[in-house]
Amino acid sequence: YVEGSVGNYGMYRLQGVINVPVSDTIRIRLGADHQKRDGFMKNVTNIGPRAFDDINYYALRASMVVDVTPDIENYTIASFIKSDNNGHIAKLVAATPSDPFGGLLANQARAQYVKQDAAGFHSVANDMADPYQKMQSWQVINNTKWQVNDNLTVRNIISYAELWSKTHTTLFGTNFTIPRGYFFGGLPEFGINPVPNITAPFNFAVIRHLPGSYSSNQSTFTEEFRLEGTAADGRLTYQTGAYYEDSKPRSLIGSQSATFIGCSNPDALICSAA
Repeated sequence: YVEGSVGNYGMYRLQGVINVPVSDTIRIRLGADHQKRDGFMKNVTNIGPRAFDDINYYALRASMVVDVTPDIENYTIASFIKSDNNGHIAKLVAATPSDPFGGLLANQARAQYVKQDAAGFHSVANDMADPYQKMQSWQVINNTKWQVNDNLTVRNIISYAELWSKTHTTLFGTNFTIPRGYFFGGLPEFGINPVPNITAPFNFAVIRHLPGSYSSNQSTFTEEFRLEGTAADGRLTYQTGAYYEDSKPRSLIGSQSATFIGCSNPDALICSAA
């Protein structure tokens, strides 16, 4: 079958599945799914994408059933999914009357949510040139079933999967700047280093995956052996077995979640000396 959908915000989705009987003992099923939709959270700045909370993914799935014998069935499933969108962004809704920096951040926060409210409820502010949320995953599962007799089934399930994600986004949905000369001398009591005497963006709080790495990146292996059956003339239904799982990171993972001042390239951790 093939199925299509359309909707608002430029949404479209296309799915398709085909079953292929290769022989009397081998059957294959292939499926695909793709969806794309523009974001509904409008960005009121001229930085980065026009909207957030968009959708953009495709997924593939293949499965094969092999009747090894009349009593033994082998069922294998392979799947893959990839998603790449602008991600989600928080919305600033309130600000304190003052702050330790003489009202610098509080005043900008109030001005920002007034501008957001004027643009409508689904409005946010962004200060990152290239925000995104990326994810990729694949998995293979094999299920072998042996029907020993009417009262006993032996089953073995083994699987392996990998998943990684990358997050690059503004944590609180802020778009602040440092006026010329405001922090020229720095504020050591707050851990703020001196910065150039220019008007500059102030990435108040952001989340970035580590340079050349991932926010998450892991593999998972599982092995399960089961005995299923009935006893006592059908009065008892039982299931027993053993399960093993090994899940571990595949590389250095983590996120930066910090305020950057005096950083020419925070994505690469290039900042001015203290």
